[in-house]
Order: sequence, then C-alpha cells, then structure tokens
Amino acid sequence: SVIIVGAGIAGLRCAQVLKEELPEAGIIVLEAADGIGGRIQQDTTFVPGMTLELGAEFLHGSATSMTQLARRLHLPTQELFTWAQGDGGPLPPASGPGHALYYLGRERRLLRAPYDDADFAALNAALLDMCETDAATTERDARSVLQWLAQDQRMPARMAGMAEAGFGNTVGAPLREISYSGSCHLAREWEVDGEGDFRLTGEGLRAIVQHVAAGANVVCNWPAARVECCEGAGGRVVVTCRDGRRVAGTHAVIAVPLSVMQDGGIEFSPQLPPAKLAALQCFGMGRAVKVLLKFSQLWFDQDLHGLICADMKFPEFWFRPVPECDSHECTDKTKAVVVAFASGAFADAVMDSASDEQVFTQVLEQLDVIFGPISDHPNPASDCFLGAKIVDWKTEYPFIRGGYSYPKQGHKAGAGGEIAAPEGDHLFFAGEHTNAAAGMTLHAAYDTGTRAALEVVQAIGAAATGTSLEQNTPRDCKL
Repeated sequence: SVIIVGAGIAGLRCAQVLKEELPEAGIIVLEAADGIGGRIQQDTTFVPGMTLELGAEFLHGSATSMTQLARRLHLPTQELFTWAQGDGGPLPPASGPGHALYYLGRERRLLRAPYDDADFAALNAALLDMCETDAATTERDARSVLQWLAQDQRMPARMAGMAEAGFGNTVGAPLREISYSGSCHLAREWEVDGEGDFRLTGEGLRAIVQHVAAGANVVCNWPAARVECCEGAGGRVVVTCRDGRRVAGTHAVIAVPLSVMQDGGIEFSPQLPPAKLAALQCFGMGRAVKVLLKFSQLWFDQDLHGLICADMKFPEFWFRPVPECDSHECTDKTKAVVVAFASGAFADAVMDSASDEQVFTQVLEQLDVIFGPISDHPNPASDCFLGAKIVDWKTEYPFIRGGYSYPKQGHKAGAGGEIAAPEGDHLFFAGEHTNAAAGMTLHAAYDTGTRAALEVVQAIGAAATGTSLEQNTPRDCKL
C-alpha cells in the first residue's frame, strides 16, 4: 500500500501512474487543504461564465508532458506572446497574433517592440544567452544574477528595474537572491521543453486536474504532521495527522511544497539526512500575489498579452478580452480582465498597502499612467473599472505559503537530485522543487509525480527479488 502526501498535480500524477502500474495496490492521497489541485485553483464567479486561474496559469514550452497531455485531451489552448525575460522572452507566438509592451517607469517611456531601445535589446540578449552557457563553467560560479549582470554584462542602471520586473519577478525573487549558476542550469534544461507559452481556455487547468485525479482515493482536510519510516524486511511507513489520526502503508511519497519541507511542517523519523536538508536550502520560495481586475470596456488592444513595468509598484500585467456571451441570460457587463502579478519582494510591497481598496487604486493609477498617453481618454482603466480581488498565496493558502521554487544564491549543482532521492526503500519525494532538471513549472511537478511512482514500482519489484532500491537506482536518477 502506498501513501501519497499532497494532492497537487505531482501527488495526483503519482497516484495515477501507480494505479496504472499496480492496479491491485492500495493507494491513498492525503491532502491538507479542503480540495485538490494544490497551486492549481480557479475562480468561476468573479466574471460569470469565465474561468480565471488563481494560481498556476501557463503551460511553458511546446514539447512538455503537460502541453502534450493538453493536446491528447483536445483542450482549447491559446498560444501567447512570451513577454517575460524569465520565461525566455520577448518571443512572439509561432502562430496567431499577440504582442507585449515594456514600460520604463523612471523615463515614462513605453517600448512597443523588443528592440526599440539598444540597452533593452542587450539585456534581453544577455538573459536569453544563459541557455548557451557551459555547465562546467557556470556550476562553479557563486554569484547572483544581479552580480553577473553588473560585472559581466555591464548592465546600465536604467535597465536594472526592467531586469527585476522581467526576470526577477518571474523567477520569484530579487536578482540579488537568485543564483546565476542555478539560473543557467534552468535555462539549459528549458531548451528541451520547446518554445512558446500557452493558456488553456474554457475550463482552464481544472480539466487537467480532473483528468489526472480521476479515480484517485483522496482524503482532504488531512494535514500530515509526522512521517515515521521503518526500513528493512516488512518495513512500513506511518503518517500521522495533526489531530492524531494515523495511516500506515508499505511506501510513502511526500509531494508537499518546498515551503513545508523547509519550515519543518512535517517531522520525519528518522530525520532526513544532512545532505537532503542542505539541498533544500539551495532553493527559495517567495510570496506570490495576483490582483484580478475586471472592466466594462476593452480599453487595450485585443492582441496585447503582457506588460512588464520597470521601477513601478506592479511589475507585470496579463491582459484578456472576455469572450462574448451567447446566452440571453448573460447580464454581466465585463468586457476585459487584467491580472497584475507580483512575486517575492514585489508581492510583499503590494501587500504592505493599508487595504485592498488602496491596492486597487494603485493598480488603476499605474495602468492609467502607462496607457493614458496612447488612449482616447487620460484614465482608460479607471473609467471602466468594475471590480477587483486579491489572491495572496502566502496567507490564503496556509499549506502552500508561496509561489514556486527558485535557485538561491549559493545554489549547489545537483541539489534538485539530492532532494528527489529516495530515502531507503520506502520513502520517496515529488513536487516541482524535486525536479532534478528544472522546477518552477506545472510540467516539472507533473513529471516528478511520474518519476516518484516509477521509483515506488521499482522498489516493490526490488523487494520481491530481495534486492535494494538504493543499490540499483542512482540518487540523481531521472526516470
């Protein structure tokens, strides 16, 4: 029997693969929250008839397991302009319309094309070229991304805010806290994922969750507090809930966020080895905040997908026209949705505001400053504003407490593989932060669920033949 702790996409995928590979096994998924999906959550009431993603929103890369799954399920997909440098942008979509804007706040200057400014073009090229670096060289480089940009790229001061907004905000932390070597590793690994960013329309990512979770035995409101692992022949794992409930099994997969592993939210007996604990500290997981705004008019170009703002409170915006409603019962007046996205220090600054209403006012003022000079009205956003809501993943989702993992300065090569490595023959790990290749994304989490499930299958097979998983599987294996 297998216990999976965590019903995010990694834990659910692990359960799905185990059910396929071990149809006679007892598989239970224990979820701390009151619903499944982890960082995939939706709102269907803010704009009636439209599904909005509160957490994860994009599929990154055209050749990943997640985009391939979306194609197999025939899910409606929109290809986007890749606007953020942290995602490999600026990069236009391979098919269909789409563009992005870039705003230099201190200069009050709007860049309409990626190469409107020589310094901006140089910054984009430098960040994009991370994927061309040599691993043997960068793995010994202990600098932050900020230090690398200043020392090797001679980044002009006027571009510092753009780098923070377009790269740091996407990665999830200030540039001074992001590892240069770890970022180069991510960039090289992402090359195999293919180009392009995509959004699922219609039901959104809920369709993915429902497919992966189909038939899974999930128990919600079950926050794990302790995991006890007894190795050896006939070994078992006992997982204890905060309220004292206990579940025992032969194997366990821990698929909780990095924040829970770092904060000691789950006690392990025996304790996790020092090497794994040290590897966990090579990554950070910053705050993530979304501000959803709805408007009665489509006041921006319908093919505008994203906006990066340097030296302003809100670093990034996503734009969506609202599809026409065919039903005569449709009375909602919303014609456009804008999402302000902030992570790390940007997110902390947003939430330091006195009230939600103050945040909404600040967002609208920033949009008016940027778009007023190119619009028919000086306040295009404020004039047709209908309402807004804030989603703070640090405070509203206490079993997640942030966005996604990023490589911290001081990151060590192989840290992801060390985190992912099984402990003995009975304890396994999944989640985007355990992806030895590259974390942060939905497909990274999904792939670790597959990997952990196959490790369990191998362990059960090894037990049947009297061999040890540790003796037959490299600690940094990628299945």
